[in-house]
Amino acid sequence: MEKRIEYIDLAKGFCIIFVVLFHIQGFYQITYPTDSVLSAVRMPLYYFLSGYFLKTYDGFFSFLKKKVNKLLIPFLFFYLLTAVILPNLFHFAFNSEINTVYGWASLYAFIYPELFPNYAIWFLWSLFLANILFYLSVMLCKKKVWLILLSILLGVVGYFCWYHGINLPAFIDNTLFYFPFFLSGYLFFQHQLLENVVLNKYVWLLCVLSFLFLFFLFDKRYLFFPVSLFINYFGSLIGVLCILLISKRIHRLPVISYVGRYSIMVLLTHIYLIRILGTFIQSFVANTHVCLLFTLVITVLSYLLIIPLMRRYLPYVTAQKDLL
Repeated sequence: MEKRIEYIDLAKGFCIIFVVLFHIQGFYQITYPTDSVLSAVRMPLYYFLSGYFLKTYDGFFSFLKKKVNKLLIPFLFFYLLTAVILPNLFHFAFNSEINTVYGWASLYAFIYPELFPNYAIWFLWSLFLANILFYLSVMLCKKKVWLILLSILLGVVGYFCWYHGINLPAFIDNTLFYFPFFLSGYLFFQHQLLENVVLNKYVWLLCVLSFLFLFFLFDKRYLFFPVSLFINYFGSLIGVLCILLISKRIHRLPVISYVGRYSIMVLLTHIYLIRILGTFIQSFVANTHVCLLFTLVITVLSYLLIIPLMRRYLPYVTAQKDLL
């Protein structure tokens, strides 16, 4: 078994907590000035790390099998359970309404109109697509320059869709949007850039200052398209490096590192936990911001119990063991 890199688990822990916080804010309908900063690193970090730790295994079919086990099976299991079986059961048996699609259409609601209750799991589907697309791109592009140009082109298409509010089915637009971060992680590993950046304190300081400048002072969507494109990708990449640099300095924080190591389990289940806890806490606490804080802390701490249970009873659908 390969030894885990603890600061990577910590970085993933920070990001999954940012994801949980984002969905808690949605539940309570709260916004903060730091939202654009956190949004710049939440998803890009995971795509970056997926590219950074990309393994080709023994060819495409071996690679495909591994990604099906680690990404597609967890997505399909929790999608069928939380977006098809349970909503239809409550709808037809108890006349309970959820903002989703019912009947046979619920089987493909993630394709169109991308409307289903456990919406956080879109990421697993998108990351699966990104992995397969990148592997095929590496096979197609014999020279690295062509791989870079192709990845940038796909990213521009994804960003163009976001910039103009164009929604492609099955989260293809999201996948293309984040594709350059997958490439970045891959290149950082190939050229051992991450450790060089981590060890250079001046680069560390420059990254932090540049990231804060870009995302606090600019609303990227309302800038001229090429400028917006550059600021978004450059700023987000710097933000990803900031999280990794900070995590490298701290190395490990027990609870955060633990949920980071098993972040897929948090991703798969936290939406429902937030709804349950949020509804309960609201009945006792009047201040919405205090409710948010309590919900965040209790949600994160709950996974100290939930993760061991999922590892024991749901290992094959939480990427702990291979099913195929």
